[in-house]
Amino acid sequence: MIPKIEFRYSRIYDNLFRMNKETIKYFEKKKMRYPSKEDISKFIKTIEKEFNKNKTKILNEISKISELKWKEQKIIIYVVGSCMPFSDPLTISYGYDNEKTIKLIIHELIHQIQMQGADNWDKWWNYLEKKYIEESVKTKSHIFLNAVDFIVLNNVFGEREANLEIKYYDKLPDYKRAWEIVIEKTPKKIISEFKKIKK
Repeated sequence: MIPKIEFRYSRIYDNLFRMNKETIKYFEKKKMRYPSKEDISKFIKTIEKEFNKNKTKILNEISKISELKWKEQKIIIYVVGSCMPFSDPLTISYGYDNEKTIKLIIHELIHQIQMQGADNWDKWWNYLEKKYIEESVKTKSHIFLNAVDFIVLNNVFGEREANLEIKYYDKLPDYKRAWEIVIEKTPKKIISEFKKIKK
């Protein structure tokens, strides 16, 4: 089963970010205004059109490579004016360019399928806790994700885009470390380990 993807704007939800004290300070410091509903709605139309070009392939590749199944019939992708993207509810921010926004959506969709389809996720996590005892929780939680992400991006958009995704995280230490582990060990070996351990 491939889930339906719905992009959605919620004024109530967006106001949680709009009225956040840290967000207000950030926009004041940058001398910028928080995006309007109209700004975000236009952005949604652009991103939805862009994502739909490869939607079926992306969703199929995520499931095939991870060997995890989509269990929800619909995934809502909320778009707000400003936030760090996260997976549940899947939420992305206005303002990234099209290519990066699609990559962020793929990243969060992999988190989603992990939550939906990994019945034996605890086995994998226990393995990570022992093998990578000195690594942060954030690093450990992105090892399998990055392995899947790299192959998905390579298969859908090509090797150049997959490599650009690695470089994007150079200034984020925990994420960078996860990518270093993935590249050193290779994405295929990490996914193979995951499949054996979660059985």
